Amino acid sequence: MSPWYTAHMPAKRSLPIELQQRDYNLLMGLHECKAMTLAHVTRLYFGGKSEAAKKRVQKLKRAKLEGEFLRRRGDPSILRCGKLGATALEVSGQLPMNHFPRSKRVLQDTGKSSTMLNHDLAVTDIRVGFHA
Repeated sequence: MSPWYTAHMPAKRSLPIELQQRDYNLLMGLHECKAMTLAHVTRLYFGGKSEAAKKRVQKLKRAKLEGEFLRRRGDPSILRCGKLGATALEVSGQLPMNHFPRSKRVLQDTGKSSTMLNHDLAVTDIRVGFHA
């Protein structure tokens, strides 16, 4: 386990919510894709049930396991894996052995350029298309 993760997640600390396997899958998807909208999350992890997806995403955001990129008023919410979410994946052993952890700056970077963000969302669109 990398020292960065252990420094940010004390051994005795428990998560504010109990994570289900679907939550780990969602966090891993956010970690891999870097950005997803609620519509992406709904189709990939909740079988099209938007109300269930919305409520669970709110709980995960409240627990600081995932976050949002900065956005303008009226733009859809764009989700990302938060520091605590990446730590939860690491601690639970959900990340592959050959995975290189993202730097602290990358995990905190909420002001991504619109070009990169659009690219990440387009890649996620393709992933959703393959899933359907």
